[in-house]
Amino acid sequence: MQILQVVKAMNVGGLENFVKNMLQYMSEKCDCGCLICDENTSDYEENLLKNGIMVYHIQEPDRTKVKLYENLRSFFEKHREYDVVHCHMAGTNGIVAKAAKDAGINKVVCHSHGVALQQDEALSMKLYMLCMRKLMQRHADAFIACSKAAGNYLYGQEFFGEVGKVVPNGIEINRYRYSDDERNSCREELGFKKSDFVIGHTGSLNGVKNQELILDIAGILKANGIPVKVLLVGGGNRERDLKKQAKDLKIEEDVIITGKQIGVTKYLDAMDVFMFPSRSEGFGLSLLEAEANGLPCVVSDRIQPEVKVLNGVLSVNLNEPIQCWVEAVEEAKRLGRSKTANEILGKKGMSEATCYETVWKIYNEVLSK
Repeated sequence: MQILQVVKAMNVGGLENFVKNMLQYMSEKCDCGCLICDENTSDYEENLLKNGIMVYHIQEPDRTKVKLYENLRSFFEKHREYDVVHCHMAGTNGIVAKAAKDAGINKVVCHSHGVALQQDEALSMKLYMLCMRKLMQRHADAFIACSKAAGNYLYGQEFFGEVGKVVPNGIEINRYRYSDDERNSCREELGFKKSDFVIGHTGSLNGVKNQELILDIAGILKANGIPVKVLLVGGGNRERDLKKQAKDLKIEEDVIITGKQIGVTKYLDAMDVFMFPSRSEGFGLSLLEAEANGLPCVVSDRIQPEVKVLNGVLSVNLNEPIQCWVEAVEEAKRLGRSKTANEILGKKGMSEATCYETVWKIYNEVLSK
């Protein structure tokens, strides 16, 4: 069996990390390739090549999906050796599926990793998504989503309910196991005192992730006399705005932004409470990693139920006053770290091996038809 994963990019991020890890896992079972719809070299590309995974690039034009279809079909016509094409391109999955089938590819699997954003409510976007759904329904052979909400969004609720399958994202649970030694080392490296109360977040710095709320909460906690520090692990287009906000709140000395990081475990070890106030999430792999580390977590009500596994995950409605968030953080601080997080997540089937084995079975099922 030969499997090709199709993605927009392979830079550091939740979706990309999921695909990278799945490629590495699947490469032990079959020949794997990765088609990146971007001409630029990606963060994970060297890692994939070292693992014997073929990496290809095509251009994704900015303005016209017709040209994208042509580029994809041309590529697939040259690479009919792949038995299954697995698409991770959100709405554009429909174009990938049609191009693959028109070029003679045997089977296509579509995968949904996200849910609707505010801009998706525009009439033009609704019409576009309707067209993409029709293309996926006509040309794809299997329909996967990381959560029920993600499946309903991309494929339509009725259709996904009939033929779709929810496959929660998994992680290598033991990789995120808490370590006292790593905590002490990282906190010393970052300049945190033993008495500092560290609230943190991992993920891209963008408007959807809503890190500005974390800073607002930190400002209130500091005014209440709590020696709070904020640790934001990631980079993105909101970094400058967040630094300005921290300065305006007079907490700039208490905020550390690490920039883009390949590994986050040591930073999770250094935290006391993990915050995930996203405005939208298809799944939320960063939250699952924090749970595996045993951290008490405060999250928004936009987080999908499939990823809220432990009792230490406290959910707050985004429309609630900020004081509700402050109280939730204080409650999380009282809860402290879970000592049985890894075992619970394993029993709940949240390991990456469980996830990838389920996908492997789906490949075999579609090829048997």
